[in-house]
Amino acid sequence: MLATSPAHAQVDRAAAATWSHPSRHDGEVSLDVRDYWLRAMPSFSEANLPSTGDQHFVGIGVDTKYIYEQRYEFPIFGLVGASSVGMNPRLVATADGGLVDMRPAGAITFLLPGVGLRFKARRWMFGANVRFIGTFIWEQVSFVGPQSNDTSANTMWASTFGARAHVEVCRRLDPSDRLCLFVEPHLYEFGGFNGASAGLRWEIGR
Repeated sequence: MLATSPAHAQVDRAAAATWSHPSRHDGEVSLDVRDYWLRAMPSFSEANLPSTGDQHFVGIGVDTKYIYEQRYEFPIFGLVGASSVGMNPRLVATADGGLVDMRPAGAITFLLPGVGLRFKARRWMFGANVRFIGTFIWEQVSFVGPQSNDTSANTMWASTFGARAHVEVCRRLDPSDRLCLFVEPHLYEFGGFNGASAGLRWEIGR
């Protein structure tokens, strides 16, 4: 049987104390893949064009958080880039009776600061927060006039400030890595309760 030296015992006790009593101040970085759904796309009043209805996007996001005492979380800043999935039918423009082909192309969402709570149970972690967001969406719009060869194409943008909630369930893989499932109801984004996001997230941080 091997004896343990006092020095080694002190190191082991220090490591155990560090794990059981982590720092009061921690940071977290995450990467996610998500499905991003809007119940109603924005309209373009300046071009007299209505909403194209609901739309799905598939995207990738990165995010950062500040964690205090392993209980309070403060999202700092993140970014989500998404591409549209599927196509929308042609619409009839009200301006001249011509056809308009509107194709949602993509979205960029800036994840702004927020506040939330988390708690842990063995290897599991549960968290929720609310944060502000800023979203930019663009669509490819082709106008077809009364004559079939009378066409023009434009890229049209819409933007909004809003808020999202975030709820996640995580499983710890090792002392610093977690794999999470999350859902984000869109509290306000081009309208009240106008969609949701869901996906898989990899988090690095205690």
